[in-house]
Amino acid sequence: MGATNWNVAAGQYQTASNGNGISVNGCDPWQNYEMQIDTQRNGSLGTDEYTGMILRYQNSNQYYMARIYCELCTGPPAGHVYKLQIVNYNSGETVLAASAAITFDNNTLYTLKASVDADNLNMKIWETGTAEPGGWTIIATDASYTQGEVGLTTTQNVSVFDNVAVSPL
Repeated sequence: MGATNWNVAAGQYQTASNGNGISVNGCDPWQNYEMQIDTQRNGSLGTDEYTGMILRYQNSNQYYMARIYCELCTGPPAGHVYKLQIVNYNSGETVLAASAAITFDNNTLYTLKASVDADNLNMKIWETGTAEPGGWTIIATDASYTQGEVGLTTTQNVSVFDNVAVSPL
């Protein structure tokens, strides 16, 4: 959905052109689950751009996003500010549930993991190939959506996704 063209190249799911979009899959009745992906950015995110996962997707106007967000991406890359965020997207309004500063280097593969369990939303990130952190980086509570599909999301940037997995809790 959206302007993004999705394709598979070199065994990875990726955006083929710049544009906002989401790609959803799964089952509407899914309630409590954990989703994990490997992702990397190829190039630079712009300020207010993001890449990540969709959780408890209801329709194109209602879902949670577990995302990597570029809060400030102008000037040299060393000065860019990235945040790990859980947001509630509802009818064009994005409500931030939780956020933490992170490192998101270009052409580096990262593992992103999120869980939805009852009203609890959790998320963490680490460089792929290193040990998974024991605790969650961010934790939020939101009761807006109790079930729904999963998906991937991106804005204007070209993103790469691999090893997408969903497990029930």
